[in-house]
Amino acid sequence: MINRVLIRIKVLQLLFSYWLNRDDVHGYERDMLQELAACFDDCYLLYFHLLKLPVDLTYLRLRRLDDAMHNNSLSSHRIDPASDRFVNNKIVAALEHDEAMARYVDTHPDTAWDRDALFLKRMLDKVIESEPYRWYMSREEATIIDDGRLWRQLLHDVIFTDEEFLQNIEETNSMWTEDDVELIGQFVLKTLKQIELGNMQPIMPMFRPADDRYDEWEADAHFGERLMRATLANMENNSKLIDSLVDGKKWDADRIAVMDRIILCMAIAEVIEFDTIPAVVTINEAVELAKNFSTDNSGAYVNGILHTAIVQLRAQGVIVK
Repeated sequence: MINRVLIRIKVLQLLFSYWLNRDDVHGYERDMLQELAACFDDCYLLYFHLLKLPVDLTYLRLRRLDDAMHNNSLSSHRIDPASDRFVNNKIVAALEHDEAMARYVDTHPDTAWDRDALFLKRMLDKVIESEPYRWYMSREEATIIDDGRLWRQLLHDVIFTDEEFLQNIEETNSMWTEDDVELIGQFVLKTLKQIELGNMQPIMPMFRPADDRYDEWEADAHFGERLMRATLANMENNSKLIDSLVDGKKWDADRIAVMDRIILCMAIAEVIEFDTIPAVVTINEAVELAKNFSTDNSGAYVNGILHTAIVQLRAQGVIVK
């Protein structure tokens, strides 16, 4: 689940935070590596926390219907929980009974949403008032495709963009941000789609295991640590290289945005350290980081500096790919 795009973002965020708070990242490698590992644990916890939301909302709906049945037994408007389509959604049932999810939830009580009953109630009200819910409940019958579509639309269009929901996320865990919801939410939606397609083991592992492309040392589980160590070890040299490549007529080396400098140092370290990652992939990822986390002009700037740096490093024999 935690892929290299997400890893690069977390490494960048940590480097930037330490740089701003200390004006120097040297001497903090151990602390930063520990924080990086904690970031990944928090990302995986958020993954299950978001997956648990459909289950807890469904259970709340079931309780409402059950209470209505018992408290209004003579009412002609009561709904039998056993016949309610929302309560009997097959995607939610698969999540609730998935062994991998059950093991994680049992050992991580923070995945549950029922600690804040009032918030959960308001979220269910918003779900019931939403267009995806009305579409789903109005159908003559619902297939598992419809069940999956409902929850993917509810999460993507209704819940993940809700201000109260995002505020609750940030208050629940200080390490979680709106950006994390957007990133991890993509994996949640993919997991629901896998259930819809009949995958019997839809829950994603924290890291993709080593395969034919990457041996154990090059696998994603070690990518963040290696990238962090390589960036820190070569920060000074790579920063000097960046300054040497700046065109004085257009750029002032002293005024390079801190974020741009860190992105460039990371990318150069990655090009040198990881033989199996094509240089073009590293460049593209660095440009995306610059576009998303730095200034409007940073993407083009990072792209130009990196291309020039790689040409020079190849000429010097530092890299051969």
